[in-house]
Amino acid sequence: MRASVRQFPWPGVLMLLLSAAFLTLNMGWLNMHADEELSYESTEAGDLIGVLQYQIDLKDNEPPAFFLAFRGWRTAAGDTEFAGRAFGILTSLMALAMVFRMARDGFADKRAAPLTLLVLIGNGLFFNYALDIRPYPLVMLTAAFSMWMLQRWLKRPVRGRLLWYGLSIALMLYTHYLLLFAVAAQLVFAAAALKLRRNAILQLALALGIGLALFLPWM
Repeated sequence: MRASVRQFPWPGVLMLLLSAAFLTLNMGWLNMHADEELSYESTEAGDLIGVLQYQIDLKDNEPPAFFLAFRGWRTAAGDTEFAGRAFGILTSLMALAMVFRMARDGFADKRAAPLTLLVLIGNGLFFNYALDIRPYPLVMLTAAFSMWMLQRWLKRPVRGRLLWYGLSIALMLYTHYLLLFAVAAQLVFAAAALKLRRNAILQLALALGIGLALFLPWM
């Protein structure tokens, strides 16, 4: 019992609470801009099919993941600006939780994980993008999830973890097309970390194939 209490990530929980408070209390500094208004316009349809059709018709020229999620959020939380920014806050907090987990697993010094979140909280770009009513908070979440899946696979390269990494590639592509560059960076890093071993290269190619195959219906 005592060991489990000591291992509970209280520093991470406290940093997430601090992040939530900081973002919520300061969201009033931002004003609605034209692209955010487009997010509301593109999710005006009363159902998910209508939202998909809007994107298929290239009226916003974006992949659909954010808009489907935001449509669902609007239905549950309402159409106020506060509700829209709250969606970004919750999404960003989930991304931060994954970053904390990766830092805790990746660094021998356990102080690195909470310090990583502290650096992000004070970053102006993170503040702006976390509160933006556009796909960017979801970009952070899907990218963090993908990096976590890659980290888990690199630690223990088994088939199940490879499949999860392949799924995460598809999630990134359904969120923002430019995340293809993040996928490329991940593959280069992973190949180098595994010293370009043939078996590793083949597995990475399989993960990429899974991601692209899942993304194919949207193309």
